[in-house]
Formats: sequence, structure tokens, C-alpha cells
Amino acid sequence: MGISDHTRSSCAVFATPTENQQSVQSHPPIDPTRVSLALQDLAWLKCRGRLYGRCGYSMTTTLLSVNSRAKSYIFEGCRTPAEQDFLLASGEILFSASLRGVPIRFAVRNPHTIRYQGGLACHADFPAQLEYVDRRHHPRVLIAPAMNYTCELQTPGGALLELGIDNLSQTGVGLHTTSNGYRELPTGTTMHDCRLYFGTHGVMDASLQAVGHGTVQRHQATFHLIGCTFLSLTSSQRTFIQRLIYQIEFASDADWHPPTGY
Repeated sequence: MGISDHTRSSCAVFATPTENQQSVQSHPPIDPTRVSLALQDLAWLKCRGRLYGRCGYSMTTTLLSVNSRAKSYIFEGCRTPAEQDFLLASGEILFSASLRGVPIRFAVRNPHTIRYQGGLACHADFPAQLEYVDRRHHPRVLIAPAMNYTCELQTPGGALLELGIDNLSQTGVGLHTTSNGYRELPTGTTMHDCRLYFGTHGVMDASLQAVGHGTVQRHQATFHLIGCTFLSLTSSQRTFIQRLIYQIEFASDADWHPPTGY
């Protein structure tokens, strides 16, 4: 995973790194929560990305950890003098990857070398912009603690767990916990007959698959987060979730009315 000269054809696709970074930064800043969710997905799914610098140089990387509270993340890099020179001296670095088939790009802000899990890695601040054109197709929203949405499921070992619902999208759900029960749900685990409680507004049964693990800070507390994808939903369930997501996202707390029935 060293630094390589970028080919002429790739340079033609990306024009120059500085031009691409300028296009990413030309829009108003977006909500840091959306940035956090996108970066968490990149880390959980271990998406391989590429860093582009000036003069056509590039290197591959992956996100290792995301700290939503500090608005920062850690990624592979700065492990060798060549990588440090590329990342710290280039001035402008662009990250590019594919997240669930959708291109995502952003400028790397304030990179610096840190120690991570016994080795060297690179730390950077959240980008002010994400060029993620299709993010509205499957929006993900955070669930306020006051909603008290939960999920009951059974682990492959037979243990019953009750986890909080941290975030929700049309394709999956993020579950959080402060217990060690998550260790029974490694990435790839399939859970059938999971019951999701949306407060007084309904209960939905679904099959889930764990696709990633991480830690998040919510309201001064640290939780272990399990990213799960829905394996199958009926059309009425999909419609219910879609309406619920958009109402949570766009309505204020004062006039928010969750959809009823599915």
C-alpha cells in the first residue's frame, strides 16, 4: 500500500487533485452528523479508498476509527517516511472511495501522525464537505434518546439482548449498547426474528445482519455501536420506515408526528 505515480488516464478522470478539492469545498458546510454517519459506514464496511495529492501521486487507504464527538477520524497512512511526506507535505489531499456503490469524496483536513494500536496511522478532522451525490436516496437519521426506541434479538448462542436504536435508514439500523453482549454478534452474524420497538408508534419484526462495529459518543456517554442491515422487508415495512425517517429528519421536535401503521 505504498505511494504510486497516478497514471495519465486516472489523472484525466480526476482532473487535478486541487480542482477536485475546490469543487468539494465550494458548497456550504453540511451537518457534522451526516459526515459522521458516512465516515462510520466507510470504517465499518472497511471500504478501500484512495488518497490523491498534487503532481499525480496517490496511495490506497481505509478508515480505521471515527470519533463523532471529537469530529475526527483515523485512517491508514503515515506509516513510512514516504507516506508521511506525501500526506503531511502535499498541502492538499483528496480522499475518494465508493460507499455501497455510491462515489464519495472529501478533502483531508489537518492530517498528522499518531500512534494507533501499536503502530503509526494518520489522524484528521472531519471534512467540511462531502461530495456524496446520492446520500439522499437512503438517508440515515439519529434517534433521539427521548424516543427510547429499542431492539430485542437473540444471539446465535441463545442469549437475549435488548439494544438501543441509535440510527435508522431504509437499508439498516445502528444498535448501541454499553454491555459486552455485542461480542456475541461479530460481523457477518445473522439474527432472525429481531423485534424493533418504535415507542408507541409500532413494533416491527425483521431479520438483521451485523455488518460492522465501532464506538460512538452520544450525550457525554460512550457506546458500542453495531451496524446492521435489513435482510428483507415487506413493501409496507419499507414505506413505514421511509416515512418515519423523513419525518424525524425534517420535522421539528414541536410538530413531529410519526407515521402510524404499516
